[in-house]
Amino acid sequence: MPRRLLLVGWDAADWQIIDPLMARGEMPHLAGLIANGVRGNLATIYPPLSPMLWTTIATGKRPPEHGILGFTEPSEDGLFVHPISNLGRKTKALWNILNQNGKRSIVVGWWPSHPAEPIRGAMVSEHFKLFPGQDLSSPLQPGTIWPPAWAGRMADLRVCPMEITGEILQLFVPEFQRVDQSKDRTLHDLAEIIAESMSIHAAATELLESEAWDFAAVYHCGIDHFSHRFMRYHAGKTVRAFDTDPRIYQGIVANAYRYHDLMLGRMLSAAGASLSLAYVRHSREYDPRREEIGVHDADRRLEQGALWLGDEAIKRHVVVNPSTGVGLADLAASEGATAILFGSDYRTPPGRVELNSSSMESSCRWLRREVRCAPTCGQSSSSAVTKYASNLRFLEGWLGS
Repeated sequence: MPRRLLLVGWDAADWQIIDPLMARGEMPHLAGLIANGVRGNLATIYPPLSPMLWTTIATGKRPPEHGILGFTEPSEDGLFVHPISNLGRKTKALWNILNQNGKRSIVVGWWPSHPAEPIRGAMVSEHFKLFPGQDLSSPLQPGTIWPPAWAGRMADLRVCPMEITGEILQLFVPEFQRVDQSKDRTLHDLAEIIAESMSIHAAATELLESEAWDFAAVYHCGIDHFSHRFMRYHAGKTVRAFDTDPRIYQGIVANAYRYHDLMLGRMLSAAGASLSLAYVRHSREYDPRREEIGVHDADRRLEQGALWLGDEAIKRHVVVNPSTGVGLADLAASEGATAILFGSDYRTPPGRVELNSSSMESSCRWLRREVRCAPTCGQSSSSAVTKYASNLRFLEGWLGS
């Protein structure tokens, strides 16, 4: 496979929230990247306005050089202002440089990236996720997709807030049915943010899986929006006086981070990374009947892992070695694996995954906390909701605690 670079942006992601979730094994895909790479705090520039910052990341230039200075820009006649576009950018972004060198790029949701630029590959601007008035029939704005011929193909992947069902809301707010929506519109705000996140993810995975590319950049505003709206509940601060118990919303921010980790795993898979399951047996049984039971037990546990991960086709291995670490290291070497995540029932505290310490079972332990039936998609017309139903099956085990 050719060498490719995937750049994923999580606006406003915070290590103070991420670290406890990783320590409990609840963000395994990010934990796997860190275990095999590096991590750190990003320095910022002030004022920390998202379009300005993300353009700096894309161009390597400071705002006075690249020209994007905030959330709005003046019209050509100078009589009014409108939302920022990339037309004010004065320097090349990374995808423009790659385009000049014959490389193909996929850019999804970058802020700002509207109107989409004519590059080798594909670009989906940040306007893709917008539904003015939450009208399901709202068409894509002109200039949202490059190449324009793909607009019809991509439009079906948008998710409107009105398509977010109670089954999906329950994954973020388990007690959502206690909310009186005639007085409290919090769930409406939540549905809008979920729909935005699903739309960007659907467009990104569709292009990553179906198009040739050398570089991909995917920007998610979800954590920023979840945090602006729901961080006060996460922090246990006093909120506006509703009849709704504010503790109902306390888990939304953590669930948003878990959801972004799941989307990250999906993108890594689409980018060429793969996941395998392994179960370690320390010895074979001399008694044929006991050996048959041992083989069956290993297969059963691997089948459970595949179901928890929502991937029935995932590659599975049974390792026989007196040492768990040695056995998995040998397997990793033979498979060319770059990261191992494992733990054991008897060495690992409940709800925690230890990196590089013991067997497969507790790597999935977190998934046991909330076992529900896979949510249905109701009458949703969006093919993104239908196509990514498997992603929602992932959520049933990860979210809602």
